[in-house]
Amino acid sequence: MTDSQKRNIEKMRLQGVGYKRIAGALGLPVSTVKSFCHRNKLESGAAPAPPEDVVDTDICKHCGKPLEHTPKHRAKTFCSDKCRFAWHNAHFDARRSFVCANCGVVFITRNNRGRKYCGHACYINMRFNGGASCDSETV
Repeated sequence: MTDSQKRNIEKMRLQGVGYKRIAGALGLPVSTVKSFCHRNKLESGAAPAPPEDVVDTDICKHCGKPLEHTPKHRAKTFCSDKCRFAWHNAHFDARRSFVCANCGVVFITRNNRGRKYCGHACYINMRFNGGASCDSETV
């Protein structure tokens, strides 16, 4: 880390800028910025209002309901599994088709490039029976 980067970190931190933004602006890892700030006891100034593009962490990312956070646990992003699944289904539709290495059936999967078999039965048959046909209905 150069001296100018150290000065910029000090200046930005005293203005209330967070570790991620400082790291992104200076091209440094977040852990490096955080360590430097802790070593030099750099407290943030009055925290400015977050920009409009930053998502509020107290509301569900999908439906907008208020979230109840559990103390000493990671902050919640969704109010329920239903909202989490709905949000992921709406935002990630990267479906891929593959050919099963055992039976040759074409199957579709999401975001799993390493999948080789259409189902667990095909995997077991290939692994322990030397590639016998399977009766997997997963297509």
